[in-house]
Amino acid sequence: MTKFDKAYVLYANERYFDIVSMAAKSIREFSKLPIIVYLLNSDLKVNLENTLTIRWDCKLEEDEEMYLQSDSTFYVNRSSAKLYKLVAQRPDIVRNALLKYAKVIAYVDSDSIVTPYIDRIFNFYPLNNPYPYFTEGIYDWMTIGDRGGADSREDLSTTLEHPACELFGIDQYVRDLYRTT
Repeated sequence: MTKFDKAYVLYANERYFDIVSMAAKSIREFSKLPIIVYLLNSDLKVNLENTLTIRWDCKLEEDEEMYLQSDSTFYVNRSSAKLYKLVAQRPDIVRNALLKYAKVIAYVDSDSIVTPYIDRIFNFYPLNNPYPYFTEGIYDWMTIGDRGGADSREDLSTTLEHPACELFGIDQYVRDLYRTT
């Protein structure tokens, strides 16, 4: 298979199939670029033009603890340790996409709905950029429940990453915008 020059990459488990399908559909609404969807331990296919669905086999212990129910909608339970085994697949999936399927990729979260300007992400960096592109999050800080966040960039001691930055001697004030990574 010849590698695509540029492509979008998404991933999800079977429980999120309808959601990742809608995200891919929203990309297709505004872009003709290839979409690569990795489905964890599933043979389901996203049936959209110029969309490649790849089965990604991995060891996951999925159960209801990973999700929270609210009316007819479910959400991921960010307090579940099992959820992070699912999230930890992302770097391997992105690496696989770059090695096998596309020269440059833009990773998009599976629950995203894009705008008509989606293809502009590829204009921010040269095409020979050795790093994948990740969409910008809607938040400035990661939070879980009532933990995390910061009142300003001058005091980052309340952020979730602060203890890890202290432990590893990382200057957390040298940071850019929060990305989905």
